[in-house]
Amino acid sequence: MNDDPYGNLLPSSSVLPLPLALLLFLLFFVLGALFAMCESAAETANESRIKKDAESGEPRAKKLLEYLERSAGIISPLQSGMMLMGFFALAVAVTGFAPRLYNVFIRAALPTSAAAVLSALLCTLLCAGLYLTAADLAPKKFVAHKAAHGMQHTYKLCPMLCALSAVMHPFVLLCNLISDGLMRLLGNDPKALDETVTEEEILHMVGEGEEKGVIEENERDMITNIFDFNDTTVTEIMTHRTDICAIDEESTIAQAAVLAVENGFSRLPVYREDIDTIIGICYVKDFLPYVNQPVPDFIHLKDMVRPAYFIPETKKCSQLFKELKERRLQIAIIVDEYGGTAGLVTLEDLMESIFGNIQDEYDNEQEEIFRVSENEFTVDGTTSIDEISDLTDTELPEGDYDTIAGLVTDLLGRIPKENEHPSVQVCGLTITVLEIEDQRLSRLLIVKNDPRRTPEEETHED
Repeated sequence: MNDDPYGNLLPSSSVLPLPLALLLFLLFFVLGALFAMCESAAETANESRIKKDAESGEPRAKKLLEYLERSAGIISPLQSGMMLMGFFALAVAVTGFAPRLYNVFIRAALPTSAAAVLSALLCTLLCAGLYLTAADLAPKKFVAHKAAHGMQHTYKLCPMLCALSAVMHPFVLLCNLISDGLMRLLGNDPKALDETVTEEEILHMVGEGEEKGVIEENERDMITNIFDFNDTTVTEIMTHRTDICAIDEESTIAQAAVLAVENGFSRLPVYREDIDTIIGICYVKDFLPYVNQPVPDFIHLKDMVRPAYFIPETKKCSQLFKELKERRLQIAIIVDEYGGTAGLVTLEDLMESIFGNIQDEYDNEQEEIFRVSENEFTVDGTTSIDEISDLTDTELPEGDYDTIAGLVTDLLGRIPKENEHPSVQVCGLTITVLEIEDQRLSRLLIVKNDPRRTPEEETHED
């Protein structure tokens, strides 16, 4: 058996003593578990809660907050330390335990090559599995569970977290310098790589920030809306042509003033003959000189009209926002491909697409979506299909419509009469028409059906 890679039944004198091997393995095992606990504590640290505790006079919170602000990469050294301890534990296992297991296999009459491979493989798998389970996953889950119920356990780990991170920081710095040097040898700029952040990464960080309590839900929504702003077309937020409050050019100034006051608008589109021929915008402030004053016969409404700003349906919200600011305008008229009026959009509409609904003293309209109960909602007919799908956690069918009213009309195959309240069943939802105005489904009730109901229990139309 001269081909024995370990020296043919290795004598105990040539192998790492078993007590020392066990001691070293246990040492690296415990250190790895400590690194894992500190890493989990750093990852689950709720910065807003830490700041609040620090302001309340908690000394450990102040120390941890100072260290977090001073150390940009606190997690990387802890991860490296845990990985390094794992390598050391595995090295001890292979040098201290594998030769003894090899001798057992040799005595069992296994070929030397098979005994060598099998002993090394078994030691590696057993030790790696034990380390991964008991020194990595278990400590992390333990700390994460404690962090969910308060920051006291994190504060207890603060001194050890700071010490272990500081010890490993030079090692991580050296590794980064070597890797940056290799990147430069390959013709790449490591700094350019570090500065490249994708939209998905930012949104992921925002989501993590919300989970940790650093970012509030409304802040998360605003950041998400900002990214969506570049991809949103004006037709998605516009006031539809049927809902536009406009006035004929032949109307009097008094009529225009009354219409503006009744509807709470400071600007009114002015049309010639019908809404598809908008000739401009009249500003209510231009009527102020004639309040409680007789209007001269030679002054007509059409003479006070200012030019309207027309845009195509394909215009992006981000582009329009920039254009309205540059032109100092508050309103734009959206024109369809046939030259007709599709709708209008205001600067307030653009702002609301980011910040949510902004109500002023003139707004007294119903909420677009009102939650009646956990499974019941009343919605405007103009609510988009995508919003309803997100609201009800369903995938509503697509078609030649954009709104929930369009979907219901398509399923019914007709336009209901004003005294009707028909219902349709789709994707586990019961949608009932509540209000109809001018042949439009203005308000609907959506009920999420009991999932235990069978399709036979549902009817297509009541």
